[in-house]
Amino acid sequence: MELKKCLKILPVSVLNAFYYESLKQFEHEESDDILAIMESVEIEIRERDTCLKNTK
Repeated sequence: MELKKCLKILPVSVLNAFYYESLKQFEHEESDDILAIMESVEIEIRERDTCLKNTK
């Protein structure tokens, strides 16, 4: 399954935890793959945050 599709079905709390665990790993081992995942997670969190603000 594509990463973006997987991210859409995860709760925000899981996305946040995943992001911070990725950040910890990135601090020890800088990798373009980890950075790409973190960027995808960050985009998904931002999109959901924007959707929530627009519905209030």
